[in-house]
Amino acid sequence: MSACHLFGNVEIGTYAAEMALLADPMDSGPSVLMSNIYASKGLWADAQKLRQGMDCAGVAKEAGYSW
Repeated sequence: MSACHLFGNVEIGTYAAEMALLADPMDSGPSVLMSNIYASKGLWADAQKLRQGMDCAGVAKEAGYSW
């Protein structure tokens, strides 16, 4: 997903995020990365919709959390 962000490939990034969320729906990483991909491409409505979906599902990004 980081490569999708780097190269601006929204389609493959979306697919990768969906597959990652199937494995662990409560993991905030794929959603945050996808939100960043949307924002970098100027798709602000999609980024906001994704973040609102995270809020509704109770998924929160841990501050300063990194692999």
